[in-house]
Amino acid sequence: MQSQIGPYRVREKLSEGAITTLYRAEHERLGRVAIVKALKGTLAEGSPLGSALEREARILAKMGHASVVRCLDVSPGKSATWVALEDVPGPRLSQVLARAKRLPPEVAAAIGLGVASGLGHAHARGVVHRDVRPEGIVLAPDGRSVLVDFGAAIDLAAPSAPSPFDGSERLSGPEYAAPEQIVGEPASPRSDVFSLGVVLYEMLAGARPWDEGEGRDDLARRVRSVEPSPLERHGVVAPRALARIVTRCLAKRPEDRFEDGGAAAEALAEALDEASRDSSRKLVTRALALSSLGEEIGEEKGHRQPKKGPPPLPLGPLAQRLAVLFGLALLGAVVIEAFVREEDVAAEDAGEADTTERGHLKVLARPWAEVLVDGQFVDVTPIGRPIPVVPGRHYVTFKHPNAPDEKREIRVIAGQTVLLDVTMRLERRAAPAVDAGTDAADSP
Repeated sequence: MQSQIGPYRVREKLSEGAITTLYRAEHERLGRVAIVKALKGTLAEGSPLGSALEREARILAKMGHASVVRCLDVSPGKSATWVALEDVPGPRLSQVLARAKRLPPEVAAAIGLGVASGLGHAHARGVVHRDVRPEGIVLAPDGRSVLVDFGAAIDLAAPSAPSPFDGSERLSGPEYAAPEQIVGEPASPRSDVFSLGVVLYEMLAGARPWDEGEGRDDLARRVRSVEPSPLERHGVVAPRALARIVTRCLAKRPEDRFEDGGAAAEALAEALDEASRDSSRKLVTRALALSSLGEEIGEEKGHRQPKKGPPPLPLGPLAQRLAVLFGLALLGAVVIEAFVREEDVAAEDAGEADTTERGHLKVLARPWAEVLVDGQFVDVTPIGRPIPVVPGRHYVTFKHPNAPDEKREIRVIAGQTVLLDVTMRLERRAAPAVDAGTDAADSP
């Protein structure tokens, strides 16, 4: 095993393919840990495969999204021999499904929302992923679902760019490929939407849509010509809105699907808003807990550092104080309710600071948006509970792949909840010829 790749000291080898090897390595000077994808040493220097590796780095360099892995570095020279990628902690979705088999509908929708948002970001920049599958999705402990493998992606704005490694449209078999990819037609954002639909179906049903056939040799034909088994056949009780999204993603004709990841994300955000009051981050980490591969985060964990506060009152003094409050005939009910609420909060989290020491931000965004506070990613709307913030001035940014950023400056005082309600100015898109009535979310 190599011990050094450029400025990176290799810690461990993660996997090895026919052309590249993945390592976890540490930058010697910066101490930053990264995933290094390196061409195998048996390949000649200057190989065209190095250009393909550089193409992947260039594609990732165009993007900056919480659900897309970041490119940190690339080898010097005319032809890349390695790229360094963000080391996203957490298991692959394939590992989660191997243990949990299937996921609750709201959890599957939350994971799908993150993936669709990342795809929408890529599609808005002319990038088609072409190989969306559970093995290429990491569920991070902070509640993100991250696309980590862009080795098959193409940049539609750079037709002369080097081809992916094997030069084919069907890179990893037909299990997640769209019908048009199977027959060798060029992939489009709608092809990625189909693959997203297969992943959503698998999370809900515990099996892919066409797994009930006669084997892998006949799989390509079934994907092209056989309708997927209804989710109900697998005992899945999913909200109607979510079931309709899966069905539309899996449409045989590209024009019958959502036109890109952003449109699919809008629909998933609305479905998730109806299905659960929990934030998408909390729901994603629930998948880790269900598969025993991580812990479910609290609503506010990961968004702030809790301050140390006074410990909860012991039960004896609490009971005495409640007795006194009950004696107040005129104000008793109101005071008791407020007091018990405060004591419950303290008992649930002894490390929480008093609520008077911070303010809160509640955000609403139509149709949906990523929310950044002071430049730090917080969550994707809908967000079930207010976001805790320290008193003072804050800068809030709303991002959507098909709309310009919406920026707001707010001033929060202790104990105050500030409401921000924005409508993203989406670019108008022509409705598809079939089932046009379901695209209402695509219009501003």
